[in-house]
Amino acid sequence: NETKRNNSLPEALRVRLERLGLIESRRGSRWTVEAFIADYIKRRTDVKDATRRKWKDVEGKLNAFFRGDNIGDVTVQQAKNFRIYLQTNCGLAENTLRRHIGIARQFFNAAVDAEIIRKNPFRGQPVSIRANESRFFFVTPEMARKVLEACPDAQWRLVFGLARFGGLRCPSEVLRLKWQDIDFDKQRFTVHA
Repeated sequence: NETKRNNSLPEALRVRLERLGLIESRRGSRWTVEAFIADYIKRRTDVKDATRRKWKDVEGKLNAFFRGDNIGDVTVQQAKNFRIYLQTNCGLAENTLRRHIGIARQFFNAAVDAEIIRKNPFRGQPVSIRANESRFFFVTPEMARKVLEACPDAQWRLVFGLARFGGLRCPSEVLRLKWQDIDFDKQRFTVHA
């Protein structure tokens, strides 16, 4: 009955009473940012090693920034400050920064789904990757010919040719390509993105 009354309190009042220790916290008092993310990564046995490495990188940065903070106490402003920290202290470029925020948002969405927190403080921050036109560079046919000539063997020439002329991402799409994906009669192949 006491819990039911605490749940009906206005949010701002309930948070103040929790901070004073007058009522039990509903906001994951046993979960620090560090403990929750470590547990989340440990439970996600369905992901590839490369994904796990990216998550661990973001986990380390979150732990350095939110040192021992309760996951339920992280505010929208602190989430915005984390973005600034990534930019200034970690020197991340805009797209890398957006990927990190996207992963942080994923972690906090999992806390929302687990009903440890009510709202994700990272919600609303930009996470979509933007084109960086300063990195665009057109490899001319003459340059491509020189690269092909410099390749040490046929396998390297194939990898470069698939990337330059086939438009495949390297290494992911090149490595996924199998013989059954190639239709020699129609001179086409299927790319698994």
